[in-house]
Amino acid sequence: MKIASLLLLAVYSSISVAAIDVTDTFRVSGFGTQSATVTDQEIPTFYQLNINDEWCFDCDTTFGIQLDWEINNALRSSVQLVKTPSDEFSDPSLEWAYVAYRNGELNTKLGRLRIPLFMISEYYYVSEAYPWLRPPQDVYNSVFGFTYFDGASIEWSSWINDEAHLRLLAFGATPKETSEIVQGKNITITSRDAIGVTAELNLDDIHFRASYLHANYKQDLVPSVTGYQDLELFTLGANYLLGNLNLMSEVILSQDIHSNWYFSANYLFDSWSPYITYSQRRKLRDNESLLIGAKYSLLANVSTYIEWQHVWGRTESISGHFTIPQNPTQKIQTDVNVYSIGLSFTF
Repeated sequence: MKIASLLLLAVYSSISVAAIDVTDTFRVSGFGTQSATVTDQEIPTFYQLNINDEWCFDCDTTFGIQLDWEINNALRSSVQLVKTPSDEFSDPSLEWAYVAYRNGELNTKLGRLRIPLFMISEYYYVSEAYPWLRPPQDVYNSVFGFTYFDGASIEWSSWINDEAHLRLLAFGATPKETSEIVQGKNITITSRDAIGVTAELNLDDIHFRASYLHANYKQDLVPSVTGYQDLELFTLGANYLLGNLNLMSEVILSQDIHSNWYFSANYLFDSWSPYITYSQRRKLRDNESLLIGAKYSLLANVSTYIEWQHVWGRTESISGHFTIPQNPTQKIQTDVNVYSIGLSFTF
């Protein structure tokens, strides 16, 4: 039925929640996340978060403001500024800033855009919009925190019949150079010739998403690999609503780096929603992860979380989700438990 498909589209599309209408054509919305988290290892865990055995009250801290302006019936613009977990409040990230033009079933965007690789890419930092405090790290933490690109996209979307909605998106990015801290080292990643396509299909109570990205890049993390390399990256995802039970799974694949996936289930009991997620990484990294938690909705736009996550890796200097190499002459730590409580909101 179209009603169920519309529910899925509402969940898995760009969202602007609880917006404040400044005028009939201009509105402001926002979101945020705050947590207290700790592990049982002194070695930092999770890329960009670096959680260890001392309580951290700002590792997940996120605050975003989004401005939307409907210039006319066909033309609109949007800007999203986010203090991400790795940013300072004084130096937030411009996550997107684009102009969009709609002509019938075609929608063209130009500017800074969100990379449309994953099921929740369009609202990556909006914890209130997904079941967990943070997205499954084995998949969403696999692209060095890249969430946006500068370039253009063109999208076609249409109802095929009363129960099926199809969305096709093609995008291209301009060259980009980024500095990151990976494995305790400052590295530079330079990309060029990045293009991709995304397809989404909604069938009543199930949602499918598939993406392909081709990029030409170079990096200085591995000295033995020089010059530009080709990256062919595929992502697949599905979400199934079965009454109050929500099942979700995604996989990311590439020739030498990624063979990562997760499967997650959450169930809605009034205001409570317990969840469980199992995930794996293979190829470049080799580890498993089990996440158990619960989300409680205090208000329609405010939720709290409590989570326990266990990650186990291999006996090697760079193990699991530890963010710095270990000394191979000493005992290698392979397991870590991550404990988190959190709060998310939108306005």
